[in-house]
Amino acid sequence: VELLVQSFSETAEETRRRGEPDPLPDDGDEIYAAAVTILMRVVFLLFAEERGLLPSGELFEQGYGISRELDRLQAREAEESEEALDATSLTWHRLLATSQALYGGASFENMRVPAYGGSLFDPERFPFLTALTAHGTLAISVSDRVMLHSLRSVQQAVLKGNEVRRISFRDINVEQIGYIYEGLLG
Repeated sequence: VELLVQSFSETAEETRRRGEPDPLPDDGDEIYAAAVTILMRVVFLLFAEERGLLPSGELFEQGYGISRELDRLQAREAEESEEALDATSLTWHRLLATSQALYGGASFENMRVPAYGGSLFDPERFPFLTALTAHGTLAISVSDRVMLHSLRSVQQAVLKGNEVRRISFRDINVEQIGYIYEGLLG
């Protein structure tokens, strides 16, 4: 959550430096709540994907799926370097697109996502996350490096002896998701 808040702040500063209006709200609690919401979107998407509740197939996987994104980012980290991930924000754009598709629905070629609505994916709940600059780019963006660390913190558990294990969201129940949310708020 802290990494996301810091990233919001840094990209907002870049936007202001270019002479554009500050995209962040004045309310720090709202910014924090947006970061928690982003991570809860990730948790929900991982849960839904691993349980087969979202569309399957290459189109969804290549454009909207989140469950393999950590693997993609770790592969890029190994091939290019962690610092190279600062130059792109592909995962952030994917997460926003997936959120929009789940909220409002989407239909492309052989893939259909019904509109689920709900406050978790509502783009109007935190409009600064999807606000555009005068040039048509996102005013707030999160680098793939930050998303790598965010996804690691959600998808991996470090055990005694520094053993790293992948968390299976297929086995998590709704009550445990509530505990995750409470933990993020804490």
